[in-house]
Amino acid sequence: MTRAVKLFNTFAPDTSEGQWINFMKQQGISKQEIVAAVRERTGYPGEHLELLVEHALGERPQQDIEFLLTPLKPTSIKKFERRPRGYLLKAEGPGDDSFYVLLESVDLDDEKVDRLLDSHQDELCFLAYKNAHEGNPFDTGLREDGHVVVAESGITFQDIQRFLAN
Repeated sequence: MTRAVKLFNTFAPDTSEGQWINFMKQQGISKQEIVAAVRERTGYPGEHLELLVEHALGERPQQDIEFLLTPLKPTSIKKFERRPRGYLLKAEGPGDDSFYVLLESVDLDDEKVDRLLDSHQDELCFLAYKNAHEGNPFDTGLREDGHVVVAESGITFQDIQRFLAN
């Protein structure tokens, strides 16, 4: 398994947000006014918004903002609940960074999922992280007890099949 991940970057110069920021700059709007406009329109709460704007303008490389591109790589992943399409897992990362992952595996029982999680934490954390950024599958909405829980990532049966053979 290769360990390269193409991080999802909303503020990349070639995205809609990046092009909008560049358009404002071309219209003569100052960087501080652009930052204020982006904060107002996106609701981005971070103190690092200026870094993201500078990146969109091509003034900073992606490496300078990678720590802001969430979700961060999780350090653990655990079973949250069984779903009709498989299992909802919770990936927990540095600090309070966590996200939900849908393990699409209708035929796996609790015991097999527990063994998979016990034996392949690092690989599953990486797959959850990679798939969250690269969109495989992405943004699966799950309704539970009147509220929506969103899986930001998914792991397919094909992703884990080689682990089950061991």
